[in-house]
Amino acid sequence: MGKKINHSRHGSLQYWPRKRAARQHARVRSYTSDNEGLAAFAGFKAGMTHIQVVDNQKNSPTKGREINVPVTIIECPPLRIIGVRLYKKNVKGYGETAATEVRLKSSSKHLERTTSWQPTGSLDKLNAEDYTRATLIVHTQPDLAGFGQKKPQIFEAGFNGSVADTIAFAKESEEITVDKILQAGSFVDAHAVTTGKGFAGVVKRFGVSLRSHKSEKSNRKAVIGPEGYGKVQYTAPQAGRMGYHLRTEYNKQIMAIVAPEEVQIKGGIVNFGQVKNTTLLVKGSIPGPKKRMITLVKATRQDPKASTQAMEVTHIATRSQQGNN
Repeated sequence: MGKKINHSRHGSLQYWPRKRAARQHARVRSYTSDNEGLAAFAGFKAGMTHIQVVDNQKNSPTKGREINVPVTIIECPPLRIIGVRLYKKNVKGYGETAATEVRLKSSSKHLERTTSWQPTGSLDKLNAEDYTRATLIVHTQPDLAGFGQKKPQIFEAGFNGSVADTIAFAKESEEITVDKILQAGSFVDAHAVTTGKGFAGVVKRFGVSLRSHKSEKSNRKAVIGPEGYGKVQYTAPQAGRMGYHLRTEYNKQIMAIVAPEEVQIKGGIVNFGQVKNTTLLVKGSIPGPKKRMITLVKATRQDPKASTQAMEVTHIATRSQQGNN
């Protein structure tokens, strides 16, 4: 008889209520102010592979040797700037409130056709001194990725700099590429909506244990709370929809930024196809299924002792994922 594996109940109450996300791409609430320029970028999760790198970590037992690292492939078509959102101090004396936004026309043929976006106003008429902060409104270009999606995602991206600098950047840069924002070796926070799993019971959703075999000769139901209470506590695990939650994973290291030719999986990535744009290889896993938009933000709580020196990549696994040699 095999060893019984015991584990505690999971399903943290810090994430409560277990509510589904309002949309498929994440909302970012805070940005770091350490670096100047655009503070976020977005790409599409393609899948995973592994690479071989030369370990350069100072105190690593494998320093100077080749090691295998699992990485997530994130395809990053260029972003287009289509607006500026401006903020003023709240009239109550704390915080900021969005005062106005200027919407610009995009050269993408899919934006106005698939969304309700309409150009309004001009950046030349803005007075930067009237506002305290400005952010950029950008949209993705999934039609360049080639996995079938045409409708772009519109989202707000933070910009580290003065209001005048933000407006000037929007005038000068219509299209932004990922290699101008992120670098190999740097750390990012990954904001994404996790994979939806549908309606699930308490055993899968919270990890509670079933009653033991032949327990009281009755159904092996999961207990949802102690006896003697006049109501069911909100902390008691119950069945419900699982997954499709907005989550953030901190300090994910970018192992490499490569051309699409370097990650061409033989036969294509299963359920995605071949990447066609500049691609990020991010260490470890990233929330969400394939084809989902991932928002990458410069790390907000990075370990100051962590090395940001890029490792030398010696091999990228491109073997077929469909069993073909």
